[in-house]
Amino acid sequence: MTEDHDGWPRLTAELLSALPEHEQLLIQQHEEETIAVSKMQLADVCDNCHIKPQFAKTYRVLRRDLRDMLHKLRASLSQPQPELSDGYGVALLRSTDAIISYKLQLMAQHFYLRWGEPIENWAGREGSAIDKAGCVVVLAVVGSGLSALCTLLFALGIW
Repeated sequence: MTEDHDGWPRLTAELLSALPEHEQLLIQQHEEETIAVSKMQLADVCDNCHIKPQFAKTYRVLRRDLRDMLHKLRASLSQPQPELSDGYGVALLRSTDAIISYKLQLMAQHFYLRWGEPIENWAGREGSAIDKAGCVVVLAVVGSGLSALCTLLFALGIW
């Protein structure tokens, strides 16, 4: 991967040169479109999301969407595409992963600068129980049960 003048990752010319010319153009078009959409999403969430849990949930959903998308792309690599080379699918996978991962990295940096703590404190670590949860359930607990619940949540990596 290389970075263009705008800092967003792109496949190197060396990697692209291994593809036929029409596939190089398709990958470059994919990169520019994915970067443009990612920039818009990033600007929108950073400018308009002022609620810490909402920002973290958006991050968590985008992270999960990336995982799902990469899983589908990997699965499609096992099915031959007669009009495209095998290298095209690999290049598409690498490019997509790099660009969207960079967007997530920028979101995490924004979160840290805005609220002074890692986004994982609110979104959960990749693969943690909260990362896999569809939504967060808020429980009202009284007395000593609160301490036990906090201990359990911390042990599970949720809190």
